Amino acid sequence: MQGWTRLMQLNHFHPYDYKADVAQRARANYFGSLYKHIDRCWTEDAKRIPTLVSMDMIGKGGNAENVVSVFNDGGVILHKGRNCPSAETLGAFHSLRAGERRENPVWSFNIPNDQIQSMVFVGPMKRGVRIELSSDPNAFAQHSQFLVTLIRDIKRGDRICVPQIEESKNTNDWVGRFRRHEGDNDNYLEYQVSRIRLEVPSSNLNDFYSKVMRGLQWTPRFNSKTHYHGLSKNLAGPMIGMRCLGKRCDSKFILQADTASPCHGWHDNWVSKWFSEEHRDQMRCPSGQFMRRLQCREKYCDDMRIYCFKPNNSCKVGGSQTSHFWIDESGSGGRCSPGAVITGIQCHGDLL
Repeated sequence: MQGWTRLMQLNHFHPYDYKADVAQRARANYFGSLYKHIDRCWTEDAKRIPTLVSMDMIGKGGNAENVVSVFNDGGVILHKGRNCPSAETLGAFHSLRAGERRENPVWSFNIPNDQIQSMVFVGPMKRGVRIELSSDPNAFAQHSQFLVTLIRDIKRGDRICVPQIEESKNTNDWVGRFRRHEGDNDNYLEYQVSRIRLEVPSSNLNDFYSKVMRGLQWTPRFNSKTHYHGLSKNLAGPMIGMRCLGKRCDSKFILQADTASPCHGWHDNWVSKWFSEEHRDQMRCPSGQFMRRLQCREKYCDDMRIYCFKPNNSCKVGGSQTSHFWIDESGSGGRCSPGAVITGIQCHGDLL
């Protein structure tokens, strides 16, 4: 039988003014009501989930100035060669409306996947816009990825260059994270970009994307046979997505922020007991904490335990509304709705 894993998400995780909240906590006993024990997970308002739409390439070829002239609402320019915008322009596409998401294989743009090496954000564009590049045309977690998040607003006509898409870097304009999949031979994505995802948060979630999810990346594959006794990579920020591969969902990847996120947590951690589909099939973090690591053991990685951490004083986990998504060994994976983080996990099936 198949194995499934259900990830719980809790709304909302957002930047937090600690001093301003002291009075509120005293008046309403706020932290005591953050979570409610429920047996059913409720779905989030669909209006807040980015819509997946088709991505249409415009201005193929030519130089950067000609392409930029067609942007009225912002966009992204793709370049052949490093050090944009002086490099040759391959093409460009418009930005999206707030709350939309685009995802396309590069071949659909008639651009060879051996050419994209840098890119330019063109304003107007709001902070929180995120671009995911992958060397796998079919998925994002199985091969090398580069994720870049815009962390400040761009005025109309202004441009911000990402000169190398294979370099993890923090700047005043954007934060990029590169991860080389263990099956790839090269330490970079150039000559390998096969898939592009563009995501624009709704206006009330700009802070979530530009701050909370800063430094977002897919962890390396892990299972019961990998290093650190089956533990996922030690990243400091919250988890928002997961996918698995293998006959029994025994190899896993996690979409997670790192220390670039001001909402990371290193202290006040809680480690759950081991659980599986055979014994206590689910586990949740204590109130006010988020999942930061996952560990598994046994042949099919079917015994698990979660590591939960309290965010620092820059952020808080708030709201009692929860939702869920299932993942299985098909590799399709899933991720939380914008504004939510993973706070628990449930497993189901013969071996998971």
